[in-house]
Amino acid sequence: MLDIMQDLRRRLHKRQMLQVLSFCETKVTPIVEGYGGWAFRMEIVPIESAYPGFGELVVSVYHFT
Repeated sequence: MLDIMQDLRRRLHKRQMLQVLSFCETKVTPIVEGYGGWAFRMEIVPIESAYPGFGELVVSVYHFT
């Protein structure tokens, strides 16, 4: 089902009926900080999954909140 929806968005974008703008971060985000100063760190949306392969991509070095 998701593939069908993605294909529809791609076709609408190609026909200029839909504008696509994707955002991603290059910085790893600390999710939970512990008492000892440690943090669970991960990329929330890595660039590989943020950009669907069409439209414009905005890459930020800052964390969006």
